[in-house]
Amino acid sequence: MLVVPVARIRGGGGGGTGSDLSDGSEKARQGRGGGFGIDSRPLGVYVIREGTVSWQPAVDVTRIVLQGQVVAIVALLVVRSLVRHRRPTDRDHQPARCRAALSAPRASPYTRPRRGVRVVDGAALEKRCG
Repeated sequence: MLVVPVARIRGGGGGGTGSDLSDGSEKARQGRGGGFGIDSRPLGVYVIREGTVSWQPAVDVTRIVLQGQVVAIVALLVVRSLVRHRRPTDRDHQPARCRAALSAPRASPYTRPRRGVRVVDGAALEKRCG
């Protein structure tokens, strides 16, 4: 049996320099720098057994958990913004008796109320719930 590991490897580097003699001050600014970074991540292994090749992926549980936490945090922030930016209506700030009265049909001189429907006088309602 032969096991061949597979990984993704990335690297990068950079450098810099600088000087600032144009301002005429006694302290001349100078600079130098450089750096290099490398990153590797296991992807899995090829297993060669009796002339048969199979792929066994590497599962990074930490990465899966972190991605789940990011999704949960984004979902909570979206829900919070939706709840926070809900536009309040005038009825949200009135007592329950006024909200019930405001949802009742208003009296009108042009129509007769239907049987069994309670009609509220608009002037009395404005005076009471304002």
